[in-house]
Parts: sequence; structure tokens; C-alpha cells
Amino acid sequence: MKIRVRAPAATIAMIVASSAAGVAASSAAAADVRAPTRLHPGSVVFVQIRGYPPGSRVRVQLATRRSLHSNCCVSLTYPRVHTPGILVNQGGSATIRWRVPTQYAQCVSSICTSPEDKRFRRGERVLVDVATTDDTAFADAPAHIT
Repeated sequence: MKIRVRAPAATIAMIVASSAAGVAASSAAAADVRAPTRLHPGSVVFVQIRGYPPGSRVRVQLATRRSLHSNCCVSLTYPRVHTPGILVNQGGSATIRWRVPTQYAQCVSSICTSPEDKRFRRGERVLVDVATTDDTAFADAPAHIT
């Protein structure tokens, strides 16, 4: 036995409109990072972020692309972990003045007790990572070392 339910046109229009608004809101709230595609270690660059929670605090880090899923190959954060982080404005964006790190820590095991400091190599592919200090939002942008 088939049961048919007829919804009034106004109800259908409201459901479609609210789901479209939800999709637009979720895509607008997605964190995004814009950074130069060429980075020279030690130089100062500007990183633009948007879509982060308003009033949150963020940190920037540079990671090599050779081992993204292990405890390997990331620079120290900017600002350092013991500081509050860079404040995101009420629009969910910020422009960060950042000095490109010259080295990163390479761990030889998943428990990183004594990382080895390595210099970024020319031509190396990297990611500029920006995450909130409470890890509620994260985004990255690809680049390479010049």
C-alpha cells in the first residue's frame, strides 16, 4: 500500500530555501588560507585567512609535503605555543605578517623526543598551515621554497 503525503508549495519552498542557506553558510564558514606560492626562508610575507571563528586565535606553521601523515617535518609555530595566538577579527579574517622559517623538526619515530633540525631545501614543496589554538578550524595553502 502506497501512502502519499502532499506538502503545500510554501512548505516545499521553505525547505529548499533553508537547505540552500545551510549549504551557503557552511561553505562561507570554511576556513581558507591565502599565502604566496613561493617562499624564501627568512623573508617576511603576508598570509591572509578568512572563514575562521570570529574572535578566535590562530597560529601559522610550515610543513614539508614529504610526510604529511606522520610526526615529521614541521616548523615551530608562529606565534610560539606559550603565547595567545593571533586574533581573528569579527568578520572571521586576519592578515598575518609572518617570517618564513628557515628550518623544521624532523622526527625519526612517532614519539618525537629529540627531533633533528633540518633546513628547508630549495624547490621543496610545503604547506602553510593555519589552525586555531583550540583546533576548531584549520586550513592550509600549498607553496614551494625558493
